[in-house]
Amino acid sequence: MSYIEVSNFSKSINNKFIIQDINFKLEQGEVLVILGKSGAGKTTLLRNINLLDLPNSGRLDIDGEIVYNSNEPVISNKELQKRHKLIGLVFQSFNLFPQYTVLDNVTLALKLNNKKKIAEYRRKIKNRKEVLDFSKKLEEEVFIKASKILNDLDLGDKLNSYPYQLSWGEQQRTAIARALILNPKVLCFDEPTSALDPSLTKEVISVINELKNKKQTMIIITHEIDFAMQVADKIIVMDQGKIIEEKVNYHE
Repeated sequence: MSYIEVSNFSKSINNKFIIQDINFKLEQGEVLVILGKSGAGKTTLLRNINLLDLPNSGRLDIDGEIVYNSNEPVISNKELQKRHKLIGLVFQSFNLFPQYTVLDNVTLALKLNNKKKIAEYRRKIKNRKEVLDFSKKLEEEVFIKASKILNDLDLGDKLNSYPYQLSWGEQQRTAIARALILNPKVLCFDEPTSALDPSLTKEVISVINELKNKKQTMIIITHEIDFAMQVADKIIVMDQGKIIEEKVNYHE
């Protein structure tokens, strides 16, 4: 079995297919680029893979684990949130919180997870000092992990900066760091080079290739062929909700 397998994904609204019978496989550390014009179904497919929206039918397996299967019973919200963490998503508009620093944006989800751990620990351990020590330990671990990721993305000096103080590229790398801190098995990008000038496109390519060198599995949607050729191991072309072409991209 491949690292990622999407089988027979279909999504319809009002009896009209948005995506239909989507199938592909991807190995760990590979980069898949999904090409297509506006309206081809790329964004719907990415949202379905990321579980922000669920397909009407199909199955998704990641690293030998069934992440979604339309033949399964209805997934609880708690279980859906757990599975959702397997797939990181970098939004086209980044969706950073303007009132939070870079560090706070990156660590917010992890801190919310840790609050639940602390609450569970408090129920088991009545000693207040032990609970405080446990809380402090988790806080230190979050800071160390976030600092390493931000340093790797050349943002080590921006921990206390706010989004408005960052360049476009720094904002995107902050959004990537926020996704990476949850250790996703696959990282998805929604149109990462849309309407960018060549210098910024080169910056995006550089970051994606750095992640690729670290064996991060990625799925990227775009309409830009030149960009796709520079980062992809595999390319899928979509039109009217269907895959019309699939090929391996051999880098020179």
